[in-house]
Amino acid sequence: MFDLCWADLGKSWRDLKSLKLISEIERQNDDDNILQDFRKLTIGIAEFRLFVSTYKEGKRGEKRLLESVNLCKAVCPGSRGFRYLYVAISVRHPARVKKFAWTI
Repeated sequence: MFDLCWADLGKSWRDLKSLKLISEIERQNDDDNILQDFRKLTIGIAEFRLFVSTYKEGKRGEKRLLESVNLCKAVCPGSRGFRYLYVAISVRHPARVKKFAWTI
């Protein structure tokens, strides 16, 4: 269901105690693809939720990134205390990373 997860296991893989991290990675920058992947994080029960996407540098690209972050925040169910980290990596310069964190 998730692109990556870290599980807290007991003595074997059959003894799943909890999920520590769930993450989704989306390379497409359109709202439909972003929301489709991000919504998976809103239903999973884990200590941390990580969403990774790309962004284009410049005023338009960074404005678009903020719109995507706000869109994701808006679909988060309220009053659960879930922690989210949204990480965006520049398409042109992968070393340039922007991050946004919130708790809902």
